[in-house]
Amino acid sequence: MHIRMIAIIGRPNVGKSTLFNALIGRKIAIVHDDPGVTRDRVFHRLPVDKGTAMLVDTGGILTDPRSGVELGIRDQTLLACDEAHLVLFVVDGRVPPPEEDEHIARLLQKKKARVIVVANKLDSEKDDDIGLLYVKLGLGRPEMISALRRRHLSKLKARISVELPEPIPETRHAAGPAIAIIGKPNVGKSSLLNKLVGDARALVDATPGTTRDAVDMPVVLSGKSFLLIDTAGIRRKSHHHIGVGYYSYLRALKALNRCDVATLVLDAADTELEVVEIRLAHQAVQNAKAVLVVVNKWDTVTGDGERERWLAMLRRRLGFLGRIEPRFISAKTGRGVSGLPERMVELATKRVEIFAPVRLAAVLAKILAKNSPPSYKGREVRIYRIAQQEARFPKFVIYTNNPNSVSEGYARYLRNSIRDELGLQGVGFDMYVRQARSLN
Repeated sequence: MHIRMIAIIGRPNVGKSTLFNALIGRKIAIVHDDPGVTRDRVFHRLPVDKGTAMLVDTGGILTDPRSGVELGIRDQTLLACDEAHLVLFVVDGRVPPPEEDEHIARLLQKKKARVIVVANKLDSEKDDDIGLLYVKLGLGRPEMISALRRRHLSKLKARISVELPEPIPETRHAAGPAIAIIGKPNVGKSSLLNKLVGDARALVDATPGTTRDAVDMPVVLSGKSFLLIDTAGIRRKSHHHIGVGYYSYLRALKALNRCDVATLVLDAADTELEVVEIRLAHQAVQNAKAVLVVVNKWDTVTGDGERERWLAMLRRRLGFLGRIEPRFISAKTGRGVSGLPERMVELATKRVEIFAPVRLAAVLAKILAKNSPPSYKGREVRIYRIAQQEARFPKFVIYTNNPNSVSEGYARYLRNSIRDELGLQGVGFDMYVRQARSLN
């Protein structure tokens, strides 16, 4: 399905990030292996009726920006509105509508996206009268909530599900896996796509940022059908001071969201991974994608020990992928490119593999025998079984006598062990911890 996007906008300090956190909060425990990685909270999947949406947090809009940074934040936010199917316009419901909110409302009236006015910081019913004044903005009846206290959050979620348009099915080529080629600008993504296809199908230019839109390209490689998705180079968000860069960033994230395998292209000349590259890999795993790490421009490497240096750096910075098996290639000369389709198929196949219950039981028994869960407040923590849910990617449920008693460290141990035992290195998956039903 085409991903549906929800943008949270508003003036500074109205509670946008608090609302973002409240909306993505889960009632069940879900574990991600995040050592050394600060989760990028700007984008996150949000479960809604009939699927999921991508929730986008934005900077505060200043109606009279005084600097390039402030202007950039404003441009980024407005472009997020252009990409969004639904906008949550957050206001401070404790005060009557200020001129700044009226100005933002006029901007939103010119956009195609649907808008919900969210009057935040209303902790009790007696405060709602002021929040109702925001109906004068001409964007419909506001939702009166307190994101901090989670007041009326369920009503807002229900309204979001009603206002979001129906998901549109993707057109997929011959049911083949979708492969997104991602990475920062000028690492050779389009050159790699051209070498894979054997034709100059994507524009190649030495100027960073040439590719602005995600381009879908159905191809047959090594006898296998693929949908290749070429994407814009993704820069650190602080570099998106001109609107088109941020627009490309959103489109590339949408491409990442709808792929099966994300091919992360790195530059062999770099001495260290940039934060944006680590976050790209993390975003892919967080969204249960398989990740293929490709170190390009290997023909330019001359020093001894470079392969070992890269392997050590990837283990250190991308350890959350599990045991990394990078490919060292040259898109320019074709070195190592011919073996990529086979690896892409392997990863795509692993991503949809269904494991037999007897194998899962044996894996869990082995994991528990090696390291049983620590006690919680003097009480024994019991883990009864593991099950795999039906999904388009691996999704496992661990059943225990008390989900809250499973520590973060032990949950990470479970996740890493499951990855190793089932051979899911480089494959993102979800792991939930749930309450077991009574065994009596």
